[in-house]
Amino acid sequence: MNIIILVVATIIVLFLLVDFFFVLLLERKSTNRKVEIDYIKEDNDKKIIDSFSLNKDNYLVPNIDDILEDSNEDESSKKILIDNMISFNKLFNDKKMKCECINYYENGIVTTYEIRVDEGQLIDEIVDLKESIINSIECEDIEFIIPFQNKSIGIVIQNEKVKNIKFKDSFKFLKSRNSKKELLIPIGKDLIGNYELLDLCECHNLVIGGDTGSGKSTFLQNIICSLLLKDTPLDVRFACIDTKGNELDLYNGLDMSLCDTVSDKDDAFKLMNEIIDEIYRRNDLLDNNMDRNITEYNKEVFDWNKDHVLNEEKKEKLNYILFIIDDFSDLMNYKKVEFEKNLLILGEMGPKVGVNIILSSRKPISFSNIVKGAFETKICFQVSSDKEYEAVLGLSDNIKLYGVGDMYLLKKDMINPKRIQAPNITINEVKSIINAIKGVK
Repeated sequence: MNIIILVVATIIVLFLLVDFFFVLLLERKSTNRKVEIDYIKEDNDKKIIDSFSLNKDNYLVPNIDDILEDSNEDESSKKILIDNMISFNKLFNDKKMKCECINYYENGIVTTYEIRVDEGQLIDEIVDLKESIINSIECEDIEFIIPFQNKSIGIVIQNEKVKNIKFKDSFKFLKSRNSKKELLIPIGKDLIGNYELLDLCECHNLVIGGDTGSGKSTFLQNIICSLLLKDTPLDVRFACIDTKGNELDLYNGLDMSLCDTVSDKDDAFKLMNEIIDEIYRRNDLLDNNMDRNITEYNKEVFDWNKDHVLNEEKKEKLNYILFIIDDFSDLMNYKKVEFEKNLLILGEMGPKVGVNIILSSRKPISFSNIVKGAFETKICFQVSSDKEYEAVLGLSDNIKLYGVGDMYLLKKDMINPKRIQAPNITINEVKSIINAIKGVK
């Protein structure tokens, strides 16, 4: 009996010793983990954006005539276009068609020929001439636009020589409108040669898809340089995420840039959270002031400051913030749930308080339903498959783009997308603009 009691007592003592060492080990791990958590928290407290506002009145906008390239007229290309019109009409006459090519519209990468159709002529009979037209003008393919200009047929043909739409020409058109809109940008020429503008405030948010080399990255440069040349940091500032680290870091150090371009994925999420915090702060500011949007708030600030010129207590207007993420599919693959959650906040709450976002990706197939739903304005450059056209535009029938800035724009109020050739801005022009703003000769 005594032996049994001794054995039991020994087991209890051993159990208590094991439990003691186990608790001690847990406490040691917990202490180490606390140090690690505190270290991470300290690192997270480092802000990427120092300040969203900028108190600087002496910002100078450079003169574009001194730094941007002029366009050169190519008379030889005009002769080709006129010859094509003659070929069209000869074919129509030979086939006894009651139609005539009456005009052409060149937008750089393609030319659209306007075909007037007389009464009694069937449209299908003209469309059936597709192969004959291709052979007549010796091109690879053609596209029909029916109707064109509400009364005719359009025949679209890729130009033998690509003629870029110069950024300088598009920007001059923008300036000629004398618009006060902070986020109005030039986006190129449509199929009849008219310059197109896009108000990022009205469309709220923009999503862009396109393969490498399609003109997508150049289009982002066009947007940023347009803002640099027409606005000041008191009006607009921007932040960029560039997961590929391509060319957006050129803008590091400019007053209009909220921070250096971010390429690290963890820093990208940190930057998103900082901008979301600013959205909440601005939203509270508007609510307390009983304003519906940034426009109403800034008008009240302007009126207040006008009535209190001698008062040192000036109210600060809210500048617009343009948040550019390229290539966002990398962040989707990294932390999809968190990214989409942030995206909903940015997309739904941001525009009201002046925060607009541009998403760009070379993998449109990765566009989720949340991306499609939150971004009602879409631009699609050349992609590799019908599925990718459908992912961006919601349709794929008769979609054919040729690269070099050839794109489709689809806004909320549009039934069909609009074809546009985006302006081309060279890296040398971008660097010239940046150097002019920095005062570098």
